[in-house]
Amino acid sequence: MDLVERLRTIMGVRKRTFKDGGNVIEITESESEKTMRFNNIVYSRINRNVYTHQYWDFFVPIASLYENPRILMIGLGAGTVPYQLVRLMEGGYSIDVVEISKPIIDEYNSSEQSNDAHVRIFQGDGADYVHNNRDAYDVIILDAFVDANIPAQFFTEDFIANANACLKQDGILAINYLNPANGATNVEEYRAKLGRFFKIYEIRISGVALNHILLCSKRMGKEEMVSLIRGKISETRENAFILREIEQMQ
Repeated sequence: MDLVERLRTIMGVRKRTFKDGGNVIEITESESEKTMRFNNIVYSRINRNVYTHQYWDFFVPIASLYENPRILMIGLGAGTVPYQLVRLMEGGYSIDVVEISKPIIDEYNSSEQSNDAHVRIFQGDGADYVHNNRDAYDVIILDAFVDANIPAQFFTEDFIANANACLKQDGILAINYLNPANGATNVEEYRAKLGRFFKIYEIRISGVALNHILLCSKRMGKEEMVSLIRGKISETRENAFILREIEQMQ
């Protein structure tokens, strides 16, 4: 046992790894936090206190815009966003998650989170899923990556049009965007494509240099979204930074 492993044992940290084809997935878990790394890149972080102070926290306010929302999540990871939604939302909501990796789904199904009755998991490609559904969801959350890159199918006009059709009249597509390491579509090009179907707003998260959130709205403008979120979510010390960043979105 090397020094790092000995320190983890002393601190009550458990680590395990498994493979998805040629990819290595590592789960590190303690009493307070669970982290998933995919090829050594952090894909999920579950804080037992719910908020992570990272980009994941911004999806709950978007879901709160709706009464009894239907939510589609593309990309599961260790289940950070479903974990937060289940613990912070009230009412008759439902969460469908589409994940392409069977080993990641198996990992989720072996965890305590699999007991959450609001969440259903489907294996498949999220682009195919939205192609086959119409007028079905209030919110679509796109948080799908291979290493540090969003898969190419989610940059296509075909996917964007299908996502628009998959959303209800007042729906929002919320995207975790990371400037691609492989030189693929940049944010200005992506916004231009998205803008053919949606009103586009961008949240650049203070202290998080790489990730930012693109909010693609079928109808609602910024002022309406901010007003509704303010009416639904009471400001606390834990979530004040989320509300501040949403108010400052461009």
